Amino acid sequence: MQNNFDVHKWKLDTLLQESRTGAEAAQLVIDKIRSISRKLSDKDMDKFIIDIASFIDCTPPSYRLNESEDFLSKLADDFEKNTPELRVVKSKDEINFYGSQQSLLNFGDKMHGKKFGEYELFHTDDDERGELVSIIKSDSIFRGETKLEEKDGLWANIHAKRKRGEKPSHGNSDAHKSAVKAGKKINKND
Repeated sequence: MQNNFDVHKWKLDTLLQESRTGAEAAQLVIDKIRSISRKLSDKDMDKFIIDIASFIDCTPPSYRLNESEDFLSKLADDFEKNTPELRVVKSKDEINFYGSQQSLLNFGDKMHGKKFGEYELFHTDDDERGELVSIIKSDSIFRGETKLEEKDGLWANIHAKRKRGEKPSHGNSDAHKSAVKAGKKINKND
């Protein structure tokens, strides 16, 4: 009697034939993750969660991220491994990508706006420098708000400060004194 039975193929065929709902499939994955996660150290668990979150295209919890230079270094290393068509350069507080304009365009369009903790991938087409792709702090990205100029006047500045949620200047500060002086000047001219 000849033994041609392949256990692995049979198991794979059986699993493929079973119809599962999304909830059932998710439960199987969760059970597998629980069995693995019990064996991981805290540091390995953080890395595991960050990698899983990246794979399913979501942002990991901020408490799992170490927002130091070490975090940016690891992020730069990951991008260097996964994007061989681009050169990845990490500076103190950002990561810049270099390569052909087409590679930068493709990568930037795909990843623009993706968040990595407090950082975000930013992509723009500059008229003089071409495609620019960087990972920078999310709060440093200009999102189209207009900056007030001195000529906009005292009340425009006060309203803008309130809109940003900032507290008024302290009564003894230079800013407060100059605002009071400007207000008296305005009232005197009326």
